[in-house]
Amino acid sequence: MTRTTPEPAPLSKLLRHTSGKIFGSYGFSVHQTHLSIVAKVLLWVYGVNSPTRRIMENEGVNQAFECNGNSASHFHSMEKLELADWETFRSTFNFSLEIRINFPKDAKKVSRFKIMKLRHSNQRFKFRFLVSVFPYGVNKETEGWLVVLPDVRIPKHEPRPRDYGILSCTVSVIDTEGNSRLPRSFVEIPSEKDDSFPKYFERSLFLSRKDEFLSGSILTLRCDIHFYLNTVFREGLIHRILKDFLRPIPQEFCYKNEAQTGDPDDISKRDLSDAFTVFDFTHQVLTLPPFHESRRRFGVFGNPVSLSSFCSDSKEDSTDILEQVWIFDTETVRFLVSLDERQDGVGVRLLKASPVIRRMVNAPMKERREKRIHFPNITSRTFIIVLFFLEKGMLPTSENRDFLDVYKFSHFHEMEVLQRKCAEAMVKSLVFPTEELKKTADNYSDEYLSKLLESRRLDYENLEQPRLKMDDRPDSDCYI
Repeated sequence: MTRTTPEPAPLSKLLRHTSGKIFGSYGFSVHQTHLSIVAKVLLWVYGVNSPTRRIMENEGVNQAFECNGNSASHFHSMEKLELADWETFRSTFNFSLEIRINFPKDAKKVSRFKIMKLRHSNQRFKFRFLVSVFPYGVNKETEGWLVVLPDVRIPKHEPRPRDYGILSCTVSVIDTEGNSRLPRSFVEIPSEKDDSFPKYFERSLFLSRKDEFLSGSILTLRCDIHFYLNTVFREGLIHRILKDFLRPIPQEFCYKNEAQTGDPDDISKRDLSDAFTVFDFTHQVLTLPPFHESRRRFGVFGNPVSLSSFCSDSKEDSTDILEQVWIFDTETVRFLVSLDERQDGVGVRLLKASPVIRRMVNAPMKERREKRIHFPNITSRTFIIVLFFLEKGMLPTSENRDFLDVYKFSHFHEMEVLQRKCAEAMVKSLVFPTEELKKTADNYSDEYLSKLLESRRLDYENLEQPRLKMDDRPDSDCYI
């Protein structure tokens, strides 16, 4: 979205993009109202208690910057985790471009660009700052106007930072005496699109005052560019959150053919492609003796690779206990979950939350016969986050794109509450471009997500209200 404002505005909103196996590269989102995100970021950036605070300013081409932050100590409390492990990285680009056009003759777009490189930790990012001038306008609405369009892009196939901020550009014309005249400022939000174009001044102004502004037939425009990059993230936080969540769950590493043969010592029969991990959320299967017959149905019959530290104290008949245990399979992980309605566990909560899974469990079909539900297109990480939500009543903090996968899972399984929570998290997150979220809302006919995006847009508009207004009369030379 491009809009006019009287002076280059510092970043007042953060946006943008990035793009996980069970644990991978992680990102962040904030669980608060959208406006409070801005306040919280500014607090951490400028506050004296910020764990890491580096400010870098630079001018010119191909300058590199480094910022290394140390994570705060790990807290096991979710409340404490919400305030820990911040790393703040800020950088400001300030430079100027001059564009000369043959004003009476040039009819097509004239562009100038400058490349800036930034290095953060072990990653290198490249920004391409582009200013385009349209001497005769862009469309019918701008016909007869000189249009100046600032933009910032990342070249194709180049890595992208997790988010990037605001490009503001002050455009002025250099008169015949070398002075900057007629300043106007524009702000470009990289992840927003708009069908409108910023008008600079009407062509008639320069033609009627060519003795002032044209050196021969050349009109010289000066573009003073200010690009503010602000990245705030918590590296690897979701890894620790999910690791803590899974720590008390008995788990084993198994092979499918081992379950079939019951021969754990026959290494020749093992195929790494058949390896899978088992998480026993019932605490009742993997705590049985290694060769207990009840293990066989769950594919964990035999001597486990790593024995669980948990042991079963139950004296009940294991057959009766395990009658309500179901298998939920992803490609590489098996989850053993109890659906016993007498227990308030994640399995029962899953049934209550998802009408689709409830129908699969109750319908006289293959799933009920085998007591197994297979998610062929769902990663284990996604299902772990679903179980985390059912257990904790909240989503884990993530700086990566996990919420989109969980959102899709919740949509297909009609988990309305979880889908709404994911929509809220994605709108608050810094890693999802607005265009992608709009497309997601359209693809899934999600009116709630559309309303959240519209609300966020209005918040941005309010934050970017110009403090001064410029007189748009053709003979105006300055701000009023």
